[in-house]
Amino acid sequence: MAEKTDWKWDVFISYSHKDKDWVQKELIPRLKDSSLRVCFDYDFEISKKLAKVITEGILKSRRTILVLTPNYFESKWAEFEKDLAQSLDPSGAAQRIVPVKAEDCEIPPEINTIIYANFTKSDEHEQEWGKLITLLKKRTQIIGFIGLGSMGKPIAKRLLKEGFPIVFTSRKKQTRRCMEGLCTEYVTTHAEVARKSDIVILMLPEDKAVREVVFEENGILSGAKPGQIILVMSTISPATIKEVEQKARDKNVNVLNAPVNGDSKAAESGALTIIVGGDSKVFARARYLLDTIGSKTYLVGAIGMGQIVKLCHQLVAGGIMAFLGSVLALSRKLGVDLEEMHKVVGPYFDAVMFHDRLHQIFENKFSYDPALSVKIILKDMHLVENLAKEIGVELPIIETCLKLYEAAFDRGLGYYDFSAVCKAPESTRAPGN
Repeated sequence: MAEKTDWKWDVFISYSHKDKDWVQKELIPRLKDSSLRVCFDYDFEISKKLAKVITEGILKSRRTILVLTPNYFESKWAEFEKDLAQSLDPSGAAQRIVPVKAEDCEIPPEINTIIYANFTKSDEHEQEWGKLITLLKKRTQIIGFIGLGSMGKPIAKRLLKEGFPIVFTSRKKQTRRCMEGLCTEYVTTHAEVARKSDIVILMLPEDKAVREVVFEENGILSGAKPGQIILVMSTISPATIKEVEQKARDKNVNVLNAPVNGDSKAAESGALTIIVGGDSKVFARARYLLDTIGSKTYLVGAIGMGQIVKLCHQLVAGGIMAFLGSVLALSRKLGVDLEEMHKVVGPYFDAVMFHDRLHQIFENKFSYDPALSVKIILKDMHLVENLAKEIGVELPIIETCLKLYEAAFDRGLGYYDFSAVCKAPESTRAPGN
């Protein structure tokens, strides 16, 4: 290998002659589809020359990682570490030399990290392999994030907690202050977000915002690179996501639509359900990121299908909640003991989305929650209505649901949890009054 190295790689792997078969048969196939840019070098001798080249890579790139294969350097690690440390400048990069065992894969949060992976050659350690590859991605894949609102912010914080560096842009000073000092980089345009990241996440409130961010002069597509992934996690119309995917494909950029089910608490804890539409190979490349954001991830079909399934879910969830409000209005008017009613109907609402809200519904007190609000469900109901009209399907139920959510919104309940629709049939009072 030439002394002057182009450090464009995410992972640099050096191996010796006795590890050659193992590298070619086991390591390369496992990393091939991992979306990591890997440089393999055969029999690169341990020496001060090697230490110097690695040092240059660390100082020039924030994303250089070295993985050493099982038998290589094992007996000479201390000597190598000493030579490397002597080559480093006083910037403190020597502190980033971290030997790691695949069994635990625990490393500090610094991006500039050298990993010495002393793992086994056995096929019995699939879990350790998975941990190692995920670890490499966390240390090398930079996530672009646009849409740090009521759902976007907790998702971003979840990713930061798990070790992913984030580049973002936001018009709000408060959002920028909130993200400062959290392994993030602020840039001024959406194009810059795309240029500086490997995967771009969009968590925006509506179709118009998505179109502007993607298609504007300094939008994502003007800065996106061939092979990059745009992960649209907004709940928008299938037509918009298909247009985004088509124009991105013209630039050899990949798109997945991945709307989520869950509230801000689920986003913070990584417990969201993610409904994905798109190419299965692109999905496989982004799976490690999706599994960090959510506890359940479903690939439901081609691009646009994720939005369709999500809108069907919203019709079910929003419809059930709206009709529960009608049941309560009738029960109260007839003098039914609501505590007893709760005991009777409660078992029908075992799903977390409903079960966790029953208490506030029966007490007629509702929480403020912009992440899953009356306004959000109302927007999604209109998307369902438009979709049904496009394909010529009559949905009488949607008219009733829209009437109830619009009534709740008009009464000042738009930013309260969507269960506040239960107030619509009976009262004009504010929640809890």
